[in-house]
Amino acid sequence: WGSVFLINLPVVVVLLVVGPYLLPESRNRGVRVDLAGSVLSLVAVLSLVQAVKDVAAHGWTPDLLALVLIAAVAAYGFVRRQRTAAMPMVDPALFTRPGFGGAIATQLIAMALMLGNAVMITQYLQSVLGLTALAAALWSLAPTLLVGVAAPAAATIAHRVGTPVVVGASLTLSATGYLLYLLLTPSSPIWLVLLAATPISMGVVSVSTIVTDHAISLAPTDRAAGVAAITETASELGGALGMAILGSILAAA
Repeated sequence: WGSVFLINLPVVVVLLVVGPYLLPESRNRGVRVDLAGSVLSLVAVLSLVQAVKDVAAHGWTPDLLALVLIAAVAAYGFVRRQRTAAMPMVDPALFTRPGFGGAIATQLIAMALMLGNAVMITQYLQSVLGLTALAAALWSLAPTLLVGVAAPAAATIAHRVGTPVVVGASLTLSATGYLLYLLLTPSSPIWLVLLAATPISMGVVSVSTIVTDHAISLAPTDRAAGVAAITETASELGGALGMAILGSILAAA
């Protein structure tokens, strides 16, 4: 099954070929990579996600408590490092800008919702409705038909009425989809599952698109790449925690 990830390679090859011609060059002279910050952030994230994933299967064991402690110490060290380093990975001053921290937190929550939903809906389609892995995967593509329309529309509307309004409406739309899950039973028709999953995907993708644009717009031009990295990290961490937490709850239940 690991070979499914090879589908990314042709896309990356095309990007590497056309990128130098389409993307303008921009460099900050004299900037060095914060290797210590990189290691601390990696240890903190991996330890936390691993602990959350394992707690449902094994309960609170000394090993899991050790992982949580390692994550806490590494996270503290990372924050301290960013405050004292001459060239930090994450500029702490960015979080003093109104709305920036909220945008990153919203991105994390939104991706946790979407990836956690993916875990639950896949289990429901296969384990409850009895679909094969291929059939479940193909049915899971159905909600994406409207997602491609929702994200650009949300961005356009946000420029007219403001980001907070559209983000709030999009999260509400996602919450509506989760509420529809309450109607599902072992004998529910497939259309009800898709009816619930569609607003979740539409709302979350709209939020992610708007929040990323909003966060980058709040940062100085020379910090745009760093802010993009922060939002991407929030997406990956949120997705990992969403799968770990909701997957753990599902396993425990």
